[in-house]
Amino acid sequence: MRSPGKIGAVGAAGISDDDLVQRFENAKQLLLFCSRRLRCVDGDEGRHWFYCSLCDMFSPIIKTLMNTPFLEECISVLTRTPQTLNTLLRDLPDVWTTATEGPGTWSPYMVIQHLIHGEKADWIPRLSIILHEGTKRPFDPFDRDALFQQTRSEPLSSLLDEFGALREANLSRLHDLNLQPEQMEWQGTHPALGLVTIRQLLATWTAHDLSHLTQVSRVMAKRFKHEVGSWSQYLSIMQ
Repeated sequence: MRSPGKIGAVGAAGISDDDLVQRFENAKQLLLFCSRRLRCVDGDEGRHWFYCSLCDMFSPIIKTLMNTPFLEECISVLTRTPQTLNTLLRDLPDVWTTATEGPGTWSPYMVIQHLIHGEKADWIPRLSIILHEGTKRPFDPFDRDALFQQTRSEPLSSLLDEFGALREANLSRLHDLNLQPEQMEWQGTHPALGLVTIRQLLATWTAHDLSHLTQVSRVMAKRFKHEVGSWSQYLSIMQ
């Protein structure tokens, strides 16, 4: 029977799980150090050859180590956003979900509408353009107010369900694309910003979620700006 804290034959040699993790981390740091040294070495042909050979040999590993956490970090947030909003908003009284910060600002209900529109017209469609057409075809312009021009009267619960289903489908498509490290730097053309990369697109998708989660919380909190009285000076969200 395998003893606790050991892994198969390696465990039999007396190397614990923690030791393996630390050795892997040390190896990763060494590879990254060597990749940086390649840019610093100048004039010593012997050392330069050594660093070139080492970096060429381990370049795929270095790229994987640097890329995999980024994609996983994005997905870890993107996966949680629908449930976070569902937990916060579902079955709340309308006074919470229709509140705004004033004329021209969005309520939590409108934020969900906007997120639905983004799932349909922004993130995955733009990723597809980069993968199939590169910089030749600019992204279609994204009208952030387009959804509000339609008359929608669905209950918030239906919008939350729709957003959850669209996000699940889009993340499934993202998984099926099996993006490789080198593809993260592939470029597309944004109609206003110019050249952007897949890495930047995925990072923006993630930050966009977090931005709207913050917005929803802020709008709801400000409903009680006057009710909290002098405590508002201690609540940065009220400022």
